[in-house]
Amino acid sequence: MRISWHWLQEFIPITESPEAFAERLTRAGLEVEGIHPYRRLPEPLKNIIVGEVQSIEPHPAADRLLITQIHIGAEQTRTIITGARNLSVGDKVPVALPGSAVYKDGRWVVLEARPFRGILSEGMLCSEVELALGSDAEGIMKLPSQAKVGSPLTTVLEDYTDTILEISVTPNRGDALSHLGIAREYAALTGKDWHLPQWHIQGERFPLPLTIDVPDPEACPRYGGVYVEGIRPGTPSPDWLRFRLEAVGLRSIHPVVDVTNYVLVGYGQPLHAFDFDKLAGKHLRIAPLAAPTEMEGLGKQKLALAAGDLVIADAEGPACLAGLLGGERTAISADTRAAFIESAYFSPAYIRRTGRRLGLHSESGYRFMRGTDPERVPWAAEAAGALLQQIYPSATVSLYSEVHAAEKTAPRRFYISLAKLQKLIGTAIDPTWTKETLRRLDITLLSESADSWEIAVPQYRIDVTRPADIAEELLRIKGWEALPLVA
Repeated sequence: MRISWHWLQEFIPITESPEAFAERLTRAGLEVEGIHPYRRLPEPLKNIIVGEVQSIEPHPAADRLLITQIHIGAEQTRTIITGARNLSVGDKVPVALPGSAVYKDGRWVVLEARPFRGILSEGMLCSEVELALGSDAEGIMKLPSQAKVGSPLTTVLEDYTDTILEISVTPNRGDALSHLGIAREYAALTGKDWHLPQWHIQGERFPLPLTIDVPDPEACPRYGGVYVEGIRPGTPSPDWLRFRLEAVGLRSIHPVVDVTNYVLVGYGQPLHAFDFDKLAGKHLRIAPLAAPTEMEGLGKQKLALAAGDLVIADAEGPACLAGLLGGERTAISADTRAAFIESAYFSPAYIRRTGRRLGLHSESGYRFMRGTDPERVPWAAEAAGALLQQIYPSATVSLYSEVHAAEKTAPRRFYISLAKLQKLIGTAIDPTWTKETLRRLDITLLSESADSWEIAVPQYRIDVTRPADIAEELLRIKGWEALPLVA
């Protein structure tokens, strides 16, 4: 899992170095496998500059070549030969001068001035492919008209730098599969306070314009969402959102999808977005299938669903395979104008069984299989609505609506004995320190007597189900070096 150092510090203040942070997490059981600097743009692009096309003439000895005069700043002009046909006088373009490097055949190649049919080319006008920025190799990349001639390309394309931590999360620690989860872990280890951003949805709210039916709370204990209208086709995701997703290994797809991915990797809550206008009947039924059927998933994947697979269905049948894969029929597209943003807590057992049988692997499924936080469900939907309003200022957002079997998501309650914990750990533990550590672990002390304490453990800590697990958590926070030495 990739964690952005900049993003992480929005949840909790970190004064130590990334290396010291990594050592602390690794000692506590979340191994940091690597730390590396991240730069959005390839390093060689710092030597590519902005040029302006001043003239274009046919090459006298080659029908397919053009001779261009390129202004590169400080009253300097270079003659550059090109075969591209998408140029006009006045265009701002990326220019690679001799000594700089361009991307070719999977590696960066240093450019030299060279003649083409008797005329020396003093550089190269670059396509996306030659800059390792995309797949368009047919024409020269066009830059914004306001780009300053002679400036580095990296200033025009807005570079983004960060430090990335590669963290290996064990299967029983699904709670750590997000920036919030790592911040919460660091808070428990250090005693620092972490916080969530406060989201504010603007404008008048209104009832959710669809109904939700969840007949099987064992399979889906909590399901809800918000409706967002006023999505304007053609609006791109803002740079801050795209850059942050790219830094953690996700590509920008569509503003609505980008927001759901942002909430996923930022806060650990998977979301799914439906094109609202493609939902048939405006009624959703979330339940295991009674009989086998077929569904076309995103990317036109053909899925043979079995009885018992958990689906979100509208009047035409399955619109989404719960927690694993959205349906092609109701997918967000370039023409989407309204969306239903789903936020849910699905039973991990259902998602694991279906995912393994179909061989489906997704970021959402990976988290649902390991257990998400049911208490984060409404907050995540509201966060998505507020983020979408930042991208589409005229968008309106419905009230959040849900079906929730609260008894299925309640914290696990059991008793612990301080004396028995000390025996399990093998060393004395202070009651005051123990209470504070439990609080930092989000474990609530409900009652206490001379012999025992009753505690409540949040559902997202699927690895803490008995007193021995509490002993392990206390020792993990205290430090394994606290264990007594055995001769």
